[in-house]
Amino acid sequence: MCGIFGIFGKNIDNKQAQRSLETIEHRGKDALGKILEKDKILFHCLHAIVGHIKQPFVSGKSTFMTNCEIYNWKELNQTHNLNAKNDAELLFQLVEKRATEALDELDGVYAFFYQKDNRVILARDIIGEKPLCYIHNKNLFVFASEGKALEQYGTPQQLKPIELLQYNTETHEMQITPRQFFTLPQETMLPKSEIIRGLEALFLVAMQKRTESISQYGILFSGGIDSTLVAFLSKKQKKKFICYTAAFADGNTRDSPDLTQAKEVAKQLGFQLKTKILNLEETEHAVKEVIKIIETRDVVKVGVALPFYISAKMAAADGNKVLFSGLGSEELFAGYQRHLDVWKNKGNVNAECLRGLSLLWDRDLYRDDLITMASTIELRLPFLDYDLINYALSIPAKEKINATQNKIIFREFAKKIGVPEAIAERKKIAAQYGSNFDKALEKLAKKAGSKTKKEYLERL
Repeated sequence: MCGIFGIFGKNIDNKQAQRSLETIEHRGKDALGKILEKDKILFHCLHAIVGHIKQPFVSGKSTFMTNCEIYNWKELNQTHNLNAKNDAELLFQLVEKRATEALDELDGVYAFFYQKDNRVILARDIIGEKPLCYIHNKNLFVFASEGKALEQYGTPQQLKPIELLQYNTETHEMQITPRQFFTLPQETMLPKSEIIRGLEALFLVAMQKRTESISQYGILFSGGIDSTLVAFLSKKQKKKFICYTAAFADGNTRDSPDLTQAKEVAKQLGFQLKTKILNLEETEHAVKEVIKIIETRDVVKVGVALPFYISAKMAAADGNKVLFSGLGSEELFAGYQRHLDVWKNKGNVNAECLRGLSLLWDRDLYRDDLITMASTIELRLPFLDYDLINYALSIPAKEKINATQNKIIFREFAKKIGVPEAIAERKKIAAQYGSNFDKALEKLAKKAGSKTKKEYLERL
């Protein structure tokens, strides 16, 4: 995980560009790379996971910088007879060799800038784990990993994962072309036992890919089935990790369901768990920080971000560079009410799973990236592994959901590998409710004399 910023235009203000850099320099503290030219400025903040190679890369008439984790980079390095020293350099060399056709070969997540002569390309991974924002007007073209780095130039917008942006530095023209998202595969005819075996194999590989380059990491932990499975397999693979849980408690507030459950599960399964409970005053301060970080006052996004923000800070304080989350499970295995609604109406549940996946970049992934990177922590999401996604979308709806239970096949898979039944069958509680931070927002709104949580946040 890194930070990138670039600007093209006439009479560029270097001090203004420096201010933009200062808003994203937390994204990478291992090295700072710069290119300062009359009509172009590029900055790259390195958060080194695989190697310690400074960017931007320059070769002949080509320039490249990226924020990426490419899990099959060694394989691609060998296949294409390249000499890359890490995944970022591999991505540069592969784009140099195959242009945008190279994207179809990548197993990983990325956002990158590539320039050759007067042609610029911006792209990001098809799910949208790595963010990229831009502004284009008659005077300039500017882009960055976070929208807040661009606000002094105008109103930024996110590059959609299904878009490829091309910009001509001479004509100042910009073009957006579409990319293909995942499509629904044919439903598998395999028996349930075989489907579960396939899930086990794919999830183990998804975890191995994301853990082999790191010696220790954190897990955002609620004690629910998703985060428990990530921790359970981490322990099974003998990885060094710590689980983190944050919650709100003040006065007569009920005990946080997530905190209670996290403690019970960690004790039962032998996970190391660190917790933090915020009171009302501490939460008020955290809310103001979170709003600045995630660039929105949306009640749900702030409520979800609060426990994530505290957990990421704890993980960073322990020296972790990576934090795992169970995000994506609900979309793969039909875990939301809307999946049940589609099932009840005899609709296509897997089509709804696919639709939800296509919206993750805007609904969840941008917020979560900003929150983790505020603590210089890279977020990794094993449920969003490409092979696992394609496989899960082929599982028949009858194996995922019925009138009384969701994520059926996933829960059975968890039990098969050893997760206790009581944990595997627990219902999900949304993060803002399970952590009590939604209740904290209610209390803060009342304290401030606001009628609603929305009004309170908008007044800050």
